[in-house]
Amino acid sequence: MLNIAIVIADTNNSSIKTISTSIRNGLKNKCKIRIYAVKQSIYDHQIQRLTFNIHQLGKYDIIQLHSALPITFSPLFRIIYPKAIIISTEQDFGWKYFKNTLPLHKSILLRILLHFGRLLCHYNTYPSLALMKNVLSKKKQLRMRYRVVYNGIDDIDIYKKNVMPQKIVVVGNYYYSKGFDIIIDNLNSLSSYEIHVFGKVGEDKTMQSVSSIQKNIILHGKVPRDEYLGFIKTNDCIICIPSRTEAFCLVLIEGMSAKCPVVVSNIDVFRELTSPKTAVMFNLEDRYSLASAIKKAQQNHKRITDNAHAIYKKKYTTEAMVKNYHILYNNILTD
Repeated sequence: MLNIAIVIADTNNSSIKTISTSIRNGLKNKCKIRIYAVKQSIYDHQIQRLTFNIHQLGKYDIIQLHSALPITFSPLFRIIYPKAIIISTEQDFGWKYFKNTLPLHKSILLRILLHFGRLLCHYNTYPSLALMKNVLSKKKQLRMRYRVVYNGIDDIDIYKKNVMPQKIVVVGNYYYSKGFDIIIDNLNSLSSYEIHVFGKVGEDKTMQSVSSIQKNIILHGKVPRDEYLGFIKTNDCIICIPSRTEAFCLVLIEGMSAKCPVVVSNIDVFRELTSPKTAVMFNLEDRYSLASAIKKAQQNHKRITDNAHAIYKKKYTTEAMVKNYHILYNNILTD
């Protein structure tokens, strides 16, 4: 039985924590997996603090560093634990993401540490081909140390009337990369919809001021994932993802699982994960095309959601993700 340590950045509720715990729970009868966090922001008795237990990592066959901060530790782990196989799993665009979300000095330091951390891992994994192509050169992609494993989630129990959706749901932080400004630019054309915004956008003065004028915008703020999932599984709504960059996007497959029609931007990852049968795509170069894409999704919601749910069941479930990670772990030890 394989011994695997998964190291994440912190214990905050996040997509990375969700994915890591799903891998652990899904493989509990096949592998011994323990999750460690660099920072323990929220107490979780199932996740141990790395700094207090770093000596334990010597007993593991594989150490999986999940996300940017843990990957920067790979040089240290290579020295301390020379017998362990070190894997990186990236979930963002590195420098392109850090420079817009962190102070400049921190983003530069993290960029350098992540670069060398990634190089010193035995294998590098990515949640999408689009992210791998963005991070790596074509020459590097030909080497056997790189893998793509799609993320997955548990199926969402749905309680809906399956009527034409009148609500739009947008999720994320108010960063340029998430495209919330595109939503604002289309508000005049979306006045007949309720627009429900989940995430830290409530902290942004622009969104607060707009919501005070536009009464059809409801700011939920940052809520627990279960609360958000409860909303989309009980409401007939359109999931709108106007992002300029995404590595994978759990919001997409949450929408597919909950049988919500999804509207996405025309970036590479959405071309990879969706098709005209499973989502409606708008052109980022024509930001006002978003409103017509939402109306198209509303009118064709039954066909889109049926097709999308079928693809979700085939490719993006927890079971599919866990199976692919189990294959990866076994292959790595036999390479």
